[in-house]
Amino acid sequence: MLGDAPAGQVSDLVFAATSCNRGNSRYNPLPFEIRAILVYEFARRLKADFGVDFHILGIPHYPSSARFAGLVLKEIAEETEGRLTLTPGNTVVFRDFPDALAQIRRLFHDPLLTEQGDLTETRNYSTYTRDMAGAIDLKYDEIRPFLRPGKIVDEGCADGALLQRVAHDFPDSDLIGVDLSAEMLARAHEAQRAGAFGGAFVFFKQQNLMTPVSDAQANPGDTIICNSTLHELWSYGTSDAAVRAYLCGKRKQLRPGGCLVIRDVVGLDDQEALVLLECAADDGLPDDDGAANVAALSTVARFARFRRDFRPHEAHPNAEAVVREGRTVSRLPLGCAMEFVTKMDYTDNWLSEMHEAFCFWNFADWTRALAEAGLTVLSGSHAYVNPWRVEHSFQKRVRLYGLDGMPLPFPVTNMVLPAEK
Repeated sequence: MLGDAPAGQVSDLVFAATSCNRGNSRYNPLPFEIRAILVYEFARRLKADFGVDFHILGIPHYPSSARFAGLVLKEIAEETEGRLTLTPGNTVVFRDFPDALAQIRRLFHDPLLTEQGDLTETRNYSTYTRDMAGAIDLKYDEIRPFLRPGKIVDEGCADGALLQRVAHDFPDSDLIGVDLSAEMLARAHEAQRAGAFGGAFVFFKQQNLMTPVSDAQANPGDTIICNSTLHELWSYGTSDAAVRAYLCGKRKQLRPGGCLVIRDVVGLDDQEALVLLECAADDGLPDDDGAANVAALSTVARFARFRRDFRPHEAHPNAEAVVREGRTVSRLPLGCAMEFVTKMDYTDNWLSEMHEAFCFWNFADWTRALAEAGLTVLSGSHAYVNPWRVEHSFQKRVRLYGLDGMPLPFPVTNMVLPAEK
């Protein structure tokens, strides 16, 4: 900015850090405070050498717009109460910070990261975290007996709700939260700011769970928690190969006697067996025209939507319509039926749920994969059906029958699987 300086001289430099409130995304790979420090280190030398003043201003994120330049100029004018006006000659580009560039390259080359710095662009994080919070105490109670004090890492920590429970019971442990989603980590940092973790040491970082951890040998963990994480790794990564590689990596990150605690969905022993699925038709709109809100559809209409939306890049057995006692039901493999039954309530995040597979490995497959990774499955591991969901959702809206017409119980839906190094 020329200001009142003599002709040809610059009086002020203005550094506008765009997307300052979208840290750890491709819009802004570095948090604003780090960017501000880097700019300050650059700008203070200019001031010392040339006597030029500088201003570091954070510009909030705006959606893609042809008005972007004008919005930035207005933001700067408001933040400086009209004292600064930018021209094309005020722009300074800097690129002499290798650590910053390494962070930028890592985020831009991560195969799972979207432009927003998240795993998926179709997830409503407000309803997603609300749904998770509803059962967080139950989930924690299930894994609590297997946690080892010391360094406790929650991989896929989301908004940190589970780590809040850990912090209460293990206040002297070092708690590390890892997640790929910039939105979730922003919520976790807000909980930390609000004092939700008490006096425990808590550190959050954004990282793809397949990325090797550089301090794995120097500072191994005592407990690694994977709560509802590995089915996402399978679904968004390279399926079997991704999960097997992850399990092998966890063994390297655990100290001897350390424990990997997995709590997740689980597949079925007989998931290829053909069954009959009957869905309620009187609990919502009867027809799916492709435009109706999924939450407004009846269960049978949701099933029709599910058949179209669920992992469309994969081939799935057809659900054949058959008539049973005067009612139309679907004949299909049990695994496909349970993919729908376990997802039918997640209407606020329908498209992201449609990308995720639950019934890929059964409990024996999981225990075998852990053994192949060099980990010993502990007593207390088990697969189970969630009784709350059976009572409040499943049995009110769907029925399972064998091909002989006899009612079938709902099979296992979840597992708790601790394994020791």
